[in-house]
Parts: sequence; C-alpha cells; structure tokens
Amino acid sequence: RAVGRVIDAHADPSSIVVSSFDPRVLRQVARMAPALKRGFLRSRRQFRPWTPFAWWANADYVHPDVGLVDEAARFAGGYEKLLVWTVDAPFEQERLASAGVKAIITNRPAGARARIVR
Repeated sequence: RAVGRVIDAHADPSSIVVSSFDPRVLRQVARMAPALKRGFLRSRRQFRPWTPFAWWANADYVHPDVGLVDEAARFAGGYEKLLVWTVDAPFEQERLASAGVKAIITNRPAGARARIVR
C-alpha cells in the first residue's frame, strides 16, 4: 500500500512496472492498483519450474535474467514482453535489442545506450 501511495503522489502510473519474484505480490498489486503494470522476475538459478508461477501471476511482462531469455520469449509469445536483467555483455545487449526486447537492465547504461540507440 505504501508503494502505491508513493507512486500516486510522485509518478505517472503508466510509466511504472512493479516487479517481483513472488507471484502472490503481483496478484496483490493487480487487485490494489490495477493500472500498474507488473513484471514477473525469474533467474536461471531458481530451481523450481517457473512457467506455472508466471502464468498464475498474470503479469504484463516477464523479467528473465540473460540465461532464460529465449525460454521466456517462447512463454511470453515474443521478446517484446521481456525486460531482461542484468545484461552487461555488449554482444548480448546488441542481440537482445535486435530481437526486440522491451528493455535491457544493465550495470552499464551509458555504454548500452551508445551501442544500441542509434
């Protein structure tokens, strides 16, 4: 609730994506603030099958780490539903930008921007 109040007071809700590894949190956000977009985070280091949780979360986006990108794109129906983290390798940034991902999350934003924004 506190996050929702801060967003309401200081941000345009259409520019926000609330992300979580926990699908219960995303469902709660959907009930409490349906205008907010939601993203299901997942890492290849998590051992449980992730697609049932992503489906149940009913998120707008999938946020896979680099190791799950292609599998997540198949699940989501395309790369444009992916916000990929943490993409620091230049060749991966270029590959993912060419594939059409929604966003790339990186520790090196200046270099990524220079490489893929032309």
